[in-house]
Amino acid sequence: VVVLDEKGQFVISLLSGHVGGANALARKIASITEGQAVVTTATDVNKVAAFDTLASQMNATMKQFRQTVKKVNQWLVSDKPVGIWWHPDLRHEQAAYDLSGFTLVESLDALPPLTALIVVSYRNDRYSLSVPVFQLIPRRVVAGIGCRKNSEEMLVAELFTHHLKANAIHPLAVYAIGSITLKAKEPALIALARDYQAHFQIY
Repeated sequence: VVVLDEKGQFVISLLSGHVGGANALARKIASITEGQAVVTTATDVNKVAAFDTLASQMNATMKQFRQTVKKVNQWLVSDKPVGIWWHPDLRHEQAAYDLSGFTLVESLDALPPLTALIVVSYRNDRYSLSVPVFQLIPRRVVAGIGCRKNSEEMLVAELFTHHLKANAIHPLAVYAIGSITLKAKEPALIALARDYQAHFQIY
């Protein structure tokens, strides 16, 4: 939600500044009206990256997302050191994002003094470290699946879960279920995509 005065002199980001995009919209409108964007979110005022914005830009999620965002953003604006470590498979993406305020961690074996650590990974690994760890899970996994016609939904779901575990892939990392056009109306695959809140893409 963005509010303006009738002359467009002040464009105020009022609600959902980060994930909803109100801050960016306020700046865009202000550039059109030649007015002043008024952005009051704490991370913007303190010139640090907002954790929820970062997650949105990455198309990433995590368990207890809202609670974690509040904690991390508060630590960032309070100048508490919050580390961020990228799994080697994803490290090539790191430069694409604004990480202002975060402490970049190169190795988990030698942590600097931190209040908490953000681990960016789609793998379902366990981390036993001296600081609280919050895993940010980019949705990057596309699973290609074939099956016999009218396969049992439960069977397909169980096999899929088994393969995720066998490959140490976090369930929240699933972005899409893919199959051939012949399977466009296959109930088990449609149900699987729904259960994982993933796209169902046919080729």
